[in-house]
Amino acid sequence: MSKGLRSNRATLVPPLDLNLKREFRRSTRNQRDINRELSTSFWGNLFNEEEQTNPHNIQNNYIPQNNPPHQNMDDRTLKELTAPDLTQQPLCITAEALGDANVSLKSGLIHHLPTFEGILDDPNKFLLDIYLVCTSMKQGTITAEQLMLRAFPFALKGAAKDWLHYLPAGSITSWTSLKKVFLEKYFPDSRASYLKKQISNIEQDDGESLYEYWERFKKICVSYPYHGYNDQDLILYFVHGLGIEYASMLTSAYGGNIQNKTILEAQTIIEDLSASSRHFRTKAKGISSMKGSSSQSDDIIATKVNYLKSIPPLFLRNDE
Repeated sequence: MSKGLRSNRATLVPPLDLNLKREFRRSTRNQRDINRELSTSFWGNLFNEEEQTNPHNIQNNYIPQNNPPHQNMDDRTLKELTAPDLTQQPLCITAEALGDANVSLKSGLIHHLPTFEGILDDPNKFLLDIYLVCTSMKQGTITAEQLMLRAFPFALKGAAKDWLHYLPAGSITSWTSLKKVFLEKYFPDSRASYLKKQISNIEQDDGESLYEYWERFKKICVSYPYHGYNDQDLILYFVHGLGIEYASMLTSAYGGNIQNKTILEAQTIIEDLSASSRHFRTKAKGISSMKGSSSQSDDIIATKVNYLKSIPPLFLRNDE
């Protein structure tokens, strides 16, 4: 830069007073100190508030004050912690549902209980048998339903008893609730549909007597007691499934038309004819067994007769 320009600038900007310059520096330094103090106090208060309100603060939240951690720890050894629990686990049947705890089952009742092992058994017949036993042998002050609840576990065997043990504790509060879960397990909808078709499509087998056919039909109905058919439908299903021989016999017994008979009259005629059929079939089996025992002697006689017939007539005349 030329000397002329520097001289011109110096003339344009007058020199600063030294006292004024010192005052400006002092005020600037004081302001800097004030700003530093304000900044320090602000961030310090902010950190203190965060420590008091932060949920993850270990000192104030994770370890409660006035509660040393060793006081909450179990004093048992590792062996004791892993030892089996010897207290009785709660059963699926509630104590309230069982009634008076002072009443105990008699050995005679347990001896007469039916048994149920699993899916191959008839669940409806099993429940009916338990009902018949418990209602005929009432004990103490407990009701029949409470007695059935007490006796039910003693009648189960094998996989069925395991199923009862696996039920949630306290889930059985009445005999109705027990029957519900029992039938849901061992009488599913598929089995119910199958038995219902067996009832409506019943047919007499070849060589099956009227008595055997009638007993088989009643057994299917008992296996599915809530099939939904009325008594009139059941009689018609049974009659329509008869073979030709027994159908004509039953038609004669009805007087030509089953529709002219009441339900009770129709059932009575079927019971009488089936009983007669059973008696006749027993006699027929006895006769056939007697014929079978004498068949050997009949064959010997027939052989001798054929031999005599084969002799030439000449020899007979010479003998004469």
